[in-house]
Amino acid sequence: MRIYYPRSFSTLLFVGFALIALPLMFALINNAISIDQLGNQSQKAVYQAVQATQSSRKLAERLPAMERAAHQMLILGERSLLDTYRVHRQELLATAAEFSTLPFDTEQRTALREIVRAEQGIYDALVDTATQPDQLQKAVQTFVALGERAQAINQRSNGLLDREVENISAHREVFLVAGMGIGLDS
Repeated sequence: MRIYYPRSFSTLLFVGFALIALPLMFALINNAISIDQLGNQSQKAVYQAVQATQSSRKLAERLPAMERAAHQMLILGERSLLDTYRVHRQELLATAAEFSTLPFDTEQRTALREIVRAEQGIYDALVDTATQPDQLQKAVQTFVALGERAQAINQRSNGLLDREVENISAHREVFLVAGMGIGLDS
């Protein structure tokens, strides 16, 4: 086996620079791909956390509107107010359906199921014309506990957003130290 030796100094210099540049180019390309992946993951995580926060906020806004409509129906005794309640109820159920696509933890999902289940009981009491006023009042008072659960979901969603931002920051620091070999000052 014969090894090729360049015949001129400029060719030797070019081959030397190429051998030195290839690993650096590979590292730059690898880092560019890593940065792109980190950016995509970060964007997705923050988007999902924001969606979770918005959904939990919607949930917390729907319950007082439903409670208001139920109280009006209870006080005024008008069944026509049930239509207003139904509109708010549909919005609540649509918001609850959004939760299935978002990164909620088990505690949040359990609280949401409890809210939907308890609201179903309230709705059944409002719809049933045979429900006694004291039973109806008791059912409507359930909204207080539902509001507390919704606030707990909202607080955990805000915490999710904070965790995602911290996670992104930690990945960025690891990348800067390990991948790029530069300090954390940027």
